[in-house]
Formats: sequence, structure tokens, C-alpha cells
Amino acid sequence: FYIVRLLFTEAVSIIEHLSRESFTTRGIQKIWGGPLLVIGLTNPADIEYVSKNCLEKDLFLMKSVRGITGDGGIFAPVSIWSRKRKVIIPAFSPKILNSFMDIFSRRCADLVDKLKDLSGTGTFDISPIINNFTLASIAETSLGIRNLGGMNDVVVSDFLESVEKVFKLASNRIFSVWLWPDWIYKLSWQYRHFTKHNDKIINLTNNIIRKKRNELKHVDLDAYENQTVFGQDDKVDSFLDHLILLSQRQNGFTDTELREEITTFILAATDTTAIAICNTLLLLGKYPKIQEKVHEELVRVFENANEKLFKDILNDLKYLDMVLKESLRLYPPVPMITRKVTEEIKLPSSGYTIPVQTGLVISIWGAHRDPNYWGPDADCFKPERFEAGSKTGLFIPFSTGPRNCIVVAEEEDGPIPKIECKFSLMLKAKHALVMYLLLVSVVLLLWYLLFRNKRRRLYQLAELIPGIKDTFPFLGLLKNSYNAVDKAVSVIENISRETFKTGGIQKIWGGPLFFIALTNPADIEYVSKNCLEKDLLVMKSVRGPTGDGGIFAPVIPAFGPKILNSFMDIFSRRSAELVDKLQELSGTGTFDIWPIINNFTLASIAETSLSIRDLEGMNDIAVSDFLKSVEEVFKVASNRTVSVWLWPDWIYKLSWQYRHFTKHNDKIINLTKNIIRKKRNDLKHVDINAYENQSVFGQVNKVDSFLDHLILLSQRQNGFTDTELREEITTFILAATDTTAIAICNTLFLLGKYPKIQEKVHEELVGVFENHNEKLYKDVLSELKYLDMVLKESLRLYPPVPMITRKATEEIKLPSSGYTIPAQTGIIILIWGAHRDPNYWGPDADCFKPERFVAGGKTGLFIPFSTGPRNCIGYQYAMLTAKSAIASILRQFKVVTEEEDGPIPKIECQYSIMLKSKHGYPVRLVRR
Repeated sequence: FYIVRLLFTEAVSIIEHLSRESFTTRGIQKIWGGPLLVIGLTNPADIEYVSKNCLEKDLFLMKSVRGITGDGGIFAPVSIWSRKRKVIIPAFSPKILNSFMDIFSRRCADLVDKLKDLSGTGTFDISPIINNFTLASIAETSLGIRNLGGMNDVVVSDFLESVEKVFKLASNRIFSVWLWPDWIYKLSWQYRHFTKHNDKIINLTNNIIRKKRNELKHVDLDAYENQTVFGQDDKVDSFLDHLILLSQRQNGFTDTELREEITTFILAATDTTAIAICNTLLLLGKYPKIQEKVHEELVRVFENANEKLFKDILNDLKYLDMVLKESLRLYPPVPMITRKVTEEIKLPSSGYTIPVQTGLVISIWGAHRDPNYWGPDADCFKPERFEAGSKTGLFIPFSTGPRNCIVVAEEEDGPIPKIECKFSLMLKAKHALVMYLLLVSVVLLLWYLLFRNKRRRLYQLAELIPGIKDTFPFLGLLKNSYNAVDKAVSVIENISRETFKTGGIQKIWGGPLFFIALTNPADIEYVSKNCLEKDLLVMKSVRGPTGDGGIFAPVIPAFGPKILNSFMDIFSRRSAELVDKLQELSGTGTFDIWPIINNFTLASIAETSLSIRDLEGMNDIAVSDFLKSVEEVFKVASNRTVSVWLWPDWIYKLSWQYRHFTKHNDKIINLTKNIIRKKRNDLKHVDINAYENQSVFGQVNKVDSFLDHLILLSQRQNGFTDTELREEITTFILAATDTTAIAICNTLFLLGKYPKIQEKVHEELVGVFENHNEKLYKDVLSELKYLDMVLKESLRLYPPVPMITRKATEEIKLPSSGYTIPAQTGIIILIWGAHRDPNYWGPDADCFKPERFVAGGKTGLFIPFSTGPRNCIGYQYAMLTAKSAIASILRQFKVVTEEEDGPIPKIECQYSIMLKSKHGYPVRLVRR
């Protein structure tokens, strides 16, 4: 995953870093580009060997460049390259090059005239002028086109700009691993931008070829081929002339191949030559003493300053040649080239074996600066190192081997030149970074303005709704992003208390997503009845285990209440077993009662609602393992719920949380599948018609369960599929187990903190039960009025589910505040806040005061198990289970915890979809 550093590091820094690393490892470094192995080389012997024996280019790495050049010589596969090279080489013979000297001389004179106009005007960027010069020189010499088809300076500049753009985009793709797959790249803005500018380049080359074909249509091909030397008869034949004429023969170039070769030549020659000239001039400006030595040589060689240029005269400029080579050594226009290993090879220097299909990157930049071969002053600008007879390292500014190139500021205060560079296929001085950053900023700003304009109705309505002052429409509550789960409870509390001051409503921004939080009773009742869809974006993490199970299903018909009386024998027996387990722990000191209560609720649910007495024969260890998995999936789900950056599925699926979640979720799914399989087997002989004809579900002295009902009805048309069955069962197990266990534990914990209230509960139990071993019945539990008030007060202060979500599928108007809520808004009903609003519960809303639930007493909105059509169908079931357990425990034991010193209980809670004590439920039991 080293290549991931490219996300945060400039490409030139990566090239330099890997090259310098190779200096200490015998000139070799391995790089992983995602799953692809790439070897970087700087060792001269290895580079020479690879250049001669590995002729294929690594087209996967360089595919973006081939979008411009196609199968032009530089990037063509070996089979195409070898054929083309035989045709192309004669066009660059020494005699042909000599014939170009008149053009070079004239073009250089034109260049000097342009520069005279700018001399004395201050600092300017010389690169556009040099770029125009090299393009014009190449067009006239190698393409035989003097004015590029009549293009003016503006059109030429536009063409050069397109060249620069395609190089930038191609280099960006090379160093962006995620853009390597073609299907992703073609969806990106870069592809559209690349295509636009590439089309301009293609159009120019097509025009050049068309014009040249017209000029050469009367040339006698036989006479042309019979020339003993290409370019004789005092005629300047060009590279393009040669290709076009020979393309008329069998095995000549097709129109596409012609275009590819011309495009390749224009692009490669223009930028490489211009960069070499500019870098050399910039270095000479930085080192005036060296520049003066060059000038002295020029004065000496040229008798007359205006003397015409000739190749022999240029050959006499030995020191200028050394300066140019040193410039090319330090700043090679192409800093790296690629090869591909088509069969396993062994490097001669290091002896390493390189696997087949490995990509090879020859770092020319690194080979040129290796102190092991160039000496300790390898980074210094020192032209004298190229004096005849001097020992140098590997110098390959234009590649090496059979596939080499066929066409061979302020004063600096030290010997090491400081030219900051950027990589865009060619290596050039960086002056545009600030402009690039400015462009990115402008693009982002424009995108944001368009985004806001599209959602202007939402922002107009949102502006009217009160919200926390330090949140913003695009950043939201990002200040809470660090340790988001740990802060979730305090965020819920803070937002709730803010709503108490603003009519029971607050707006929240979760990144670009808009939510409102409600605690006002009238608004909650209205939303619960009229907004039946859940906000699945926020709660998608919970749907991992439950799927479209009832709680999170897109509005499915609810099931009617169970026949609870038929379960009382089970509640009574399970409660007795619970007491027996606690008997063993009473008098042993403080222990956490949570695991024991959690096992009790799971066993009760399995036997009553699922008709499974022993959870497939699982022992206590297996049950604990299952409950541990439930806890872990809730932890991960809650973390994702409050971590905005984990909402996108593709990010979440790359995280460790997703893998952890999947591991534990699979355990839950496997258990529910086993339960369904066993129950199907138990019911396979039941007559479905007789079952449906029962006037009351659960009659005929038979304990029918929730699971029985679903499995039997799934045999009918429109019944549940196996997946839907699993989702419903999983939902019921997870929801009922934890919520009921939390309700029981919180109530016992609070009674331990308030022993006087616990005594009142015990007195009621003694009064209602004639015999302390008397069996539990629903009618008996119904008489426990004070215990009912205590349980409700516990659920009010510490609701197991502190918030639920809805989604406004269309624009709605809240009845209490009158605020209009935009369509697609996420609505968070804060049960915690609705239960503690002093405007409805009074100034003692935070106090533990069971008497507030006395019959006829005025209370606020009490919705521990939601409200409206989508409320919990197991509310009465959970209350009955909780009362059975608590009554059984308190009849036998006194619960002791650290007493509270005031009416407001202090239980530090944590959010994991459910709200429960952060430090467990440590209690001590004393037998009565």
C-alpha cells in the first residue's frame, strides 16, 4: 500500500524518494501499485540489461499516454515498433540533419528577434516563447510544414495549451491508482477533459497529413525510392514526406498509423527540446560564471556575431555541449521510462530474479544522480564532469538500448541548483501550483453554489428553524467527529436541552444532509402518524443484521398483540430459574448483573415468542458468545450511525468496522437460520387450513408463538420468504432481548440507589403475594401498581432506545411550531429529550420520582417503545417480562448499590443503538 502515499505527495517527490532509496539498495526498489508489482531501477548495469532484453513497454502503466499517441513508435508493442522503426530511421540520418541547418539558423534568428523585444522589460516566463520556437522548428524540418497550415500565434498557443493539458491529465492518471481501470476513468471529468484537448491535437495532425498528401500527390514513388540517399538532390525531404510516400507501398503505414507517428513525434520532440533549452538557460542564469564561460566560447568560435549557423561550427562548442548535457543530467525532460518483463529475468548487478508480467520503471532521474557512480557531488551543477576522458555514470536523457530515442532566474549561492519541478510526463519548472490551487478552489466553490442552488428551497426553510449556533450547512457537527460514539450521549442530551428552549425543535446538519430533532409532544405525535418511513440513510447500519425486519421495514402491516396469558407459566418458570442463579451470587459481594439478566431475557424470548426452549441446545458459553456478537454489532452500528464519514457504503466496506460487523453478524444469522430450520421441521405436519380457522390466535390450549405464526402463514401466497422470515426473527430477538434486559437492569440499579423506594416496592409485593413462593399470574402482576410506576419512571429517565428516526417523504408543517419541514428531511425523535422536557414534566423532570405516574397524574409524552402506527408491537410483552423478573428478584433479595445523594440519579450511559450504563450494573444482593 506504499502507493497510497501518492494521494498526499507530489509525483516528483515520489520519484526522488524512491530513487534515493535505491542508492542504498544496489539500485533497485519494489513498489506495489495496488495489487501490481513494479520494480524501480537506477543501477547502470541493470538498466542496460533491461533496455536490451525487455523491449515491451509496460502499457498498463502508460495506457493514458497511449490515448494520445496510440501505437506511435514510443509506446507501440514490439511487433509494431520493430516494423515501424525500419521505415523511420532513414528520416534522421546525419545528412538529413545537416540539410536542416539553414532552417535552424533562420528559426533561431526569429527567436532572437522576439527576445530582443522583451529584453530590458523585466522578468518574464521564457517557456511559451521557446515552446513556440521548438514547435515551429519541428513543423518545418521534420514535417515539411513552414507555418503549421497557416495557423496564427493564437491557434498555435491553443494547440500548445492542449498538449500541456493532455500531458497533465495523463501524468495524473499514471499516479492515481484508482483511475487505472478504464471503466472508472471514463466516468471521470479527467477523461472528458482529456478527450476534448486530445481531439484538438488529432485534428491538427490530420490537417497536416492532408495538406502534405496533396503536395506530394504528383511525386514519382519509384524515382523517390531509387535515390541512393534519402534526402539527396538538394531537396529537404522531411520525416513526414518519407512516411507519406512509403505508405503508398504494401506494408506501408495506414492513415491511423501515420497520424499516430506524427502525433507522437510532435508531442515528444516539442516538449523535450523546449524543456532542455529552458532548463539550460535557467541554470545559466543561476550560475553567471558558467554562463560567462559559455559566452567566451561563443565569441571565440564565431568570428562574426551574426554569422550563419553550421553543424561544424556547433560541433566546436565543447563547453556549451557539456553545459547542455549537465542540464539534461540534472533535469532529464522524461524522468522515467517503463518496460515490461515478458519472461522471468535475472538482473546482472543484484542477482535478483524479476517475475513475469512485472512492470519495470527505469528512473532516469535516479540514474543521473546516483552518488555511487557520479560521486558525492552528484546533485551539483558541474558541466566539467563531461570533459573528454572523464569518468561518469550512466547518462541516458533520451533512453538507451534498441528502443532509445531516434533523435539524438536568481543567482544561485551554491553548487546545487534549486529548481522546483512538477511531473506531467515531462519534468519542467513549476510556476503554476498557485494557479492550480486557485482553479481547484474556484471549481469547488462553483460546485457548492450549484449544489446550494439546487436545494435552495431546503436552505430557505432550514434558515427559519432554530439550530445549534456552531453548526454549518456543509460541515454539521464535525467538531464531535472525534470519538463520536463516546460523545453521542452528550450530543443527544445537549440537543435535547436546546430544544426545551426553542419549542421542542432543533435543526442539525450531518455533512450536507439536513435533519431536525424533535421533543415537542404534539409534533412527535403528528410525525409518528404521518411520516411512516424510517430514515434508512442514518439507520442503514442497523439494517445489516435486521434487513427489512419489522422495525426498519418500509411500512409493512404490523402483527397483533400476543396472547400473553399463555406465556405466564414460562415467565414464572424462567423467573424462578433466574432467582436460583442469583441465589448462588448473593452474599458474594458486588457483581455485574447485566450478563445474567441478558441471558434470562434471551431464554424467555426464545421459549415464548419462538417456541425454542434451549436455543438449539446451546450451552451457557455458546449463549454468551451469541450475546457478545449482538453487543458487537450494536457497537459497530452505533459508531456508523454517528460517524458521517462512514455513511457511504464504499467507504464503510473498506473499514475494519465492516469486517468486524460482518464476522459477528454472520453468527447471529446462523443462529436464526437454525431456529427457523428446526421450527419448520416441528410444524411440517400442521394443517394450515385448520390453523387459519382458529377464531383466536393461540387457542386450543396450545402455546402458539410469533415464529409459529410466521412460518405457517409463509406457506400461503404473499407469505414471507425465507429471507424475510430470518429478518423478522433476527429483529425480534435483537430488539426484545436488549431492550427488556436494559429496562430490568436500570430499574434494579435505580432501586439500589434509592433504598426507600425499593422498600415501598417490596412492601407492595408482600401485600399482593399471599405466599412468597406463589406462582406468577398476569392478574397478580397487574395489581403491582407501584412497581409499574417505578418501571415506567426508569424507562422515562433511561429509555433503552434514546431516539428513533423518520423521513419526511413530502413537505410537512408541524402543528406546534408551524415550521415547514422540507421533503427528504431526516427526522430524529428524541425519546430521551421528550421524557425530560421540563415544560411538560415539570422542573423536577430529571429526578427519579415514580409517583408522577400515579393514576390521574399529569405527565408529558411517555414513549419508551415509540408511538404511532409503527410503535413496538411487543410493548406489553416487554413490560410483562420485566415486571415478572423484577418482582421475582425483589421478593427474594434486597438490591444494594452506591446510594445517590440527591433526587437526580447519576448513571453514566453509553450509546450503542441502545442506551445502557457505560460501566455495567454492579450490584450486591442481600437475601430477605
